[in-house]
Amino acid sequence: MKKKVVLFHPAIAPYRVDFFNSLNDAFDAEFYFEFHNVLEQSFKQQTLIDRLHFTPHYLKKGLFGIKNLRWQILSILRQTKPDLVICSEYNLTTVLVLLYKWLFQRSLEVISICDDSYDMVANDNDFSRIHKLARRILAPMLDDVIFTGHISFDSILAWYRLADAFVCMSEHEGFCVPLVEAMYFKVPIIAFNSSAIGDTLGGSG
Repeated sequence: MKKKVVLFHPAIAPYRVDFFNSLNDAFDAEFYFEFHNVLEQSFKQQTLIDRLHFTPHYLKKGLFGIKNLRWQILSILRQTKPDLVICSEYNLTTVLVLLYKWLFQRSLEVISICDDSYDMVANDNDFSRIHKLARRILAPMLDDVIFTGHISFDSILAWYRLADAFVCMSEHEGFCVPLVEAMYFKVPIIAFNSSAIGDTLGGSG
């Protein structure tokens, strides 16, 4: 028997369709969206909905005009009684889910996800430690490899202007802003055709 999952997310976008579908295929899932389109962008929603393996639901407007203050979430959770709830980022929606967990269902699992990239270099985490280890081992052997570490945005732009090609080794991306940056500077791109990368490139590369 599949786990019951409820997902609350702002909107459907091309770079999220595969992720949503994979959740639907793996779980007994219901999907609730806050908006009928992404606030900062505009996509052909019917085209995206045709690609979904499920029927999307939309939340009512937030109380007092506050977009994430949607009391409907509590009634949805009481009706569906999920094993797991997935929220987009940590906001009032997540707070309401945690309130429901505390009041009615202490066993409920809650996961908060974020589309933004994680700073893998500047912070002291497993990724930064791997980066330091790679620099220590590889740098002496490879004269042409430069480990920049955390650099300013102006320096990033300078690297784009100098680059002959942009190689993206990610196997999964939710959007991948660096691809758009590379296209802006007309830098040829080599990347995996997986997750959102193909949609972001749109036939470029």
